[in-house]
Amino acid sequence: IWRWVWARSLRAPLVIGLMFAVTLAFGSAFHVYVAGTVAIYGLASAGQGWLMGKAGQVSLGGGALFAVGAYAAALLSTVHGGDVFPLPLLAAALAGGVVGAIVAVPGLRFRGVYLLLATLALLYIIQFAGERLQQLPQYLAGVTMQFGPGASVMDRGRPAAVTAAVILVAC
Repeated sequence: IWRWVWARSLRAPLVIGLMFAVTLAFGSAFHVYVAGTVAIYGLASAGQGWLMGKAGQVSLGGGALFAVGAYAAALLSTVHGGDVFPLPLLAAALAGGVVGAIVAVPGLRFRGVYLLLATLALLYIIQFAGERLQQLPQYLAGVTMQFGPGASVMDRGRPAAVTAAVILVAC
């Protein structure tokens, strides 16, 4: 049984974790940036893999939910002063979950191409709302995160890449 567990479930996360550890420990600033970006997109693709591969649902709403979470974290830390480390991460998860639940209620009746079209509509609605938000004078350059106390885990560069890689391997 241990051979099956190793072959089916433990080998891939350990290899991915080892590759991230080597890159994050010895890589240049550019390699660390690329590793962090790969980890973030890996999380997005893992969510799509579960939804489309395991559940068999065709959905394009994952990017919209990622955007909702990113805006929630940035607005909480910038506008409302909630820049202590776990708060922006929890706000991102909560906002994405709430929007996902709102969309999921009518989406329970959809299958196949209709679910695809409903989630595509969600993607365009979130994109429209984000563009309107960035047209406000205070957000013309985008919404930037403010890093507060205890935020060294989510700071730019190596700490952010390490956090994203750890979350990816854990998921």
